[in-house]
Amino acid sequence: MAQTYEELGDNDRALAALAEYVEKFPEDYTGYLDLARIQRRQGDLDSARDYLERAIIIEPRMPELLGKLASLDLSTGRFESALSGYEGVLASSRAPAQRTAALEGLREYYRFRGQMEEAIGMAEARLDEAHAWQTPMQVVQDRFSDIDLYLDAGRYDEAVALFEELRSQLQPPVSDYQVPHWAIHIALGAEDGDAARGAYHAAYDAMEATDFGVLRPALTGDLGRIEELDGNYDAAVTNYRDAMAQDPGRNFHRRTGRALRKAGRLGEAEAELREALRLSPAAPRAHLEMALVLEAQGDTARAMEHLRSALAAWEFADESFEPAREARALLGAR
Repeated sequence: MAQTYEELGDNDRALAALAEYVEKFPEDYTGYLDLARIQRRQGDLDSARDYLERAIIIEPRMPELLGKLASLDLSTGRFESALSGYEGVLASSRAPAQRTAALEGLREYYRFRGQMEEAIGMAEARLDEAHAWQTPMQVVQDRFSDIDLYLDAGRYDEAVALFEELRSQLQPPVSDYQVPHWAIHIALGAEDGDAARGAYHAAYDAMEATDFGVLRPALTGDLGRIEELDGNYDAAVTNYRDAMAQDPGRNFHRRTGRALRKAGRLGEAEAELREALRLSPAAPRAHLEMALVLEAQGDTARAMEHLRSALAAWEFADESFEPAREARALLGAR
């Protein structure tokens, strides 16, 4: 029943059903895990932590639970706890699948903190583990996400090389969608709006041909990025919001706030970024974007607070990591 209510978008009833479940079956950690997941998605991070800790009391050695707690620590700015948590998960993992998941967590930790060289190292270590238990096709499909990692690191040529390597290993019908979908990201990395839009249409047509609507939110978000690149900021906002409506688990609030700022809709931008930070209070990119909005509104003091928050997350960011460089430059100019 909880799952049904959740699929219908009625989180309150889903939470009520799960509360009844854990009351009847207090020794089953899965009820607490589901409660934590929904509460986190709604931004009630204290409740999410409480439920996760209850699940861990029941299953103290389950790497999945410890990894989820480390992820929550990361998003709330408990960086030392998050890192030790992820490292503990890796040390306690025995099966290749568990080690793969632990390395994915470490990859996202370092990416969050702008330590892109470390993040890429974790991605490479994850690949070594994945070969031990995944099929070759699963390995290829999972590696596509590393394209964005290289793009975030400013290593465009390596992102292109990885894209070309992976596309050569795919066959239809998988390649019909995957190749144009990631071609969008490559084109966006090159700031080529025409190529990105062409790839979007190819990916959209492939999605429609296979009737695989689960891909729609990702493509809608990609279209938002294309519209933003082309200067169509109101259209970008519409697409970002549509993507979140299609999949409430997606957090495009920062991108929406950025597009609203570029459109001159500063009050709406601030509201959107407050939501982004409610869901992930330590998110450095959201803090940087909020600083830009507040500076445009003439609120220099609050802008500086958000720059400091961004740089707290990016304390050890690579010197070449552009968002951290921008935040340092803005703070130094004040």
